[in-house]
Amino acid sequence: MTHKTIIITLCAALLVAGCGKKQPKNEEKEFTQEDIDSLMEENEAVMTLLNDTTRTAAELCEPLQHYSNSLCYAVAHDHVFLRNLGTRGYARYLFFALAKDPREIPIKCYEKLICASDMFMCYNSDSVDVMTTTLFRASWEIENRFATLVFCKEDGKDCMFVLTVVNYTDTLIRNLKLSFEGADDEMLLELTSSNADVDYSRAEEGVVRMFVSPADKVLSALKKTKIIRVQYNAPQEHVIMEQGVLLLDYQRKFNSHVRNIFEE
Repeated sequence: MTHKTIIITLCAALLVAGCGKKQPKNEEKEFTQEDIDSLMEENEAVMTLLNDTTRTAAELCEPLQHYSNSLCYAVAHDHVFLRNLGTRGYARYLFFALAKDPREIPIKCYEKLICASDMFMCYNSDSVDVMTTTLFRASWEIENRFATLVFCKEDGKDCMFVLTVVNYTDTLIRNLKLSFEGADDEMLLELTSSNADVDYSRAEEGVVRMFVSPADKVLSALKKTKIIRVQYNAPQEHVIMEQGVLLLDYQRKFNSHVRNIFEE
């Protein structure tokens, strides 16, 4: 394993690390135990309201808007990978469950749930800025099939990128492809083993990694991307995971870690 491969693999491991240097004052946000407890309490209160069939859509709207914001905040700031992944999956599940609610709750009441499942999480640890997001096909299979994109930039060095694809369902991952698509289905960048380093050393366990360093071409495409798509062949099916790129322009403007990664 090369020096760069070791560094970028460690960047992926930083997903479970805590927050390092402080952000600018208007961005000083850290997901604390108090935030976790508050989110759990809010979840219980909202679920109680939803299960009460006497509650109208009008009565549910405000608490759902607040809860959607809370889930979005959790995804953006919770550095614990598995908990973050679970929050993303739950947000997407809840979005579709509310869309089917017979009370016809207006989508404006919970539209930020889509942001919660698709947005990037950004932070700094040990002088390395990290920006990451996780794609999954369905909430019910999130523990066994997902793909995590990680950008990491150490002070004074090039940004590096790693895609980790996990398939614990049937372990096989073949013909891995990562696509960045812009408006009107424009193909901005397509990465395969022909133009990126792909590590199959853990393929028998159902884990494959793709590396790009430096990550300039990936970041350049990401600026214009509307849809990220990961696809591969499994034993019985062609697996496709897609995610919209949401709020990245906002984060590039207001998040210091994102600005450092994009060198803006």
